[in-house]
Amino acid sequence: MLRKIKTFVQNNSLFETNDKILLALSGGIDSIVLLDLLQKMNCNFAAAHCNFNLRGEESDSDEAFVTSLCEKRNIRLFKISFATQTYANEKKISIQMAARELRYNWFEKILNDNQLKYIALAHHSGDVVETFHINLSRGTGIKGISGIKAKTGNLIRPLLFATRQEIIDYQTCNQLTYREDSSNSSVKYARNKIRHEIIPNFAKINPAYNQNILKSIENLHEVEKIYNQQIEEKRKEIVKYDNALCKIDITKLLNTAAPKTFLYEFIKEFGFESEILAQIFESINNQSGNEFFSENFILLKNRNEFVISKKENRQKVEVLIDENCSVLKINELNLFLSKIDKNENFILTKKQEIALLDFEKIEFPIKLTNWEAGDYFFPLGMKKRKKLSDFFIDNKYSLFEKQQQIILKSNDKIVWILGKQIDDRYKISETTKKILQIEIKTDFFINLQEK
Repeated sequence: MLRKIKTFVQNNSLFETNDKILLALSGGIDSIVLLDLLQKMNCNFAAAHCNFNLRGEESDSDEAFVTSLCEKRNIRLFKISFATQTYANEKKISIQMAARELRYNWFEKILNDNQLKYIALAHHSGDVVETFHINLSRGTGIKGISGIKAKTGNLIRPLLFATRQEIIDYQTCNQLTYREDSSNSSVKYARNKIRHEIIPNFAKINPAYNQNILKSIENLHEVEKIYNQQIEEKRKEIVKYDNALCKIDITKLLNTAAPKTFLYEFIKEFGFESEILAQIFESINNQSGNEFFSENFILLKNRNEFVISKKENRQKVEVLIDENCSVLKINELNLFLSKIDKNENFILTKKQEIALLDFEKIEFPIKLTNWEAGDYFFPLGMKKRKKLSDFFIDNKYSLFEKQQQIILKSNDKIVWILGKQIDDRYKISETTKKILQIEIKTDFFINLQEK
């Protein structure tokens, strides 16, 4: 078993020798076996135990057992007690979901506060098969049926290679004491019903049922890699991250082999669940104006685009920027200002998120502000002024874009419609000697843009 876990850790790049690990320690056979193996591997780890207060004295006895064990083995232990039932009632979620949220939020806090890198979970191959059936029964996609993975972000599962019987044999051979959770035998929970009733019946039909499911899941892992690669390639073609907005081109979306699936993959990161996907997809042929809501975002059908924006009202912006300012942050907006000498090495960029302005034409302080009715500017290359409202109409601005558009002014004259166009009066020319460069980035979309 020790040789197998070392090979599994290495083959799946789960962690390095010096990485600090937090072991989720329930006191059950699986986590006790993993604790013993991690110690024999001389891993740098601490343990964390949650008392969910759901089984009365049994929960308290689990905590006492884990505390005593860690003291004997000289393992640092983090402990916490949760009012799980109260939390579930307040959140209107199941006990299982409440326990999951509570423990993982706490685990993350421990990692952050103690400079730990990974959370080690004692899932084994039987859990993979059970999760496959649970997800299949609820309805799922490629990710759901491809099962539990050995490594997901900072979650690692070093025992995923082991069968239930291998864990029992290891525990017996090494005479490890553990706690048995009485709720594991109750079939009122979906996982236990699948474990004790569904899978054994399939095994009667084919004794190699579990092994065959695991082989199928391994194949699905490869299929999922191909699937994810195709999603990211299409994302680059179809999705545009424009400042604080995400825009999905509907025409390009409909030209894909599976537009509904691609749409779901594009919007799920904004909290839109699969249940609302059908409504969003059906709105494709509707007129502009349909809105759909997740917890933190709004999706708007606007002409030939889906536009996603954060769910917040237009915030008043009124910021003065002096000549020496180099970095400015307002809400999710970041501005980087620099002065550049115009010489033979200067290269003109046409990126909309970068404004190149004639420094000598700027009067400081310049002002970052919301646009107002009646605002006008001189479009680049034109000597005739244009109302900002007309510019919005000509460029088919959505409601979101109008609400969020910020402008830069010098002496109450528009210098730059941020991220869109500079005013012709402030452009650089042959006589320009010094350039003011301003670049914009937005916090939330920076990671998405890097995909």
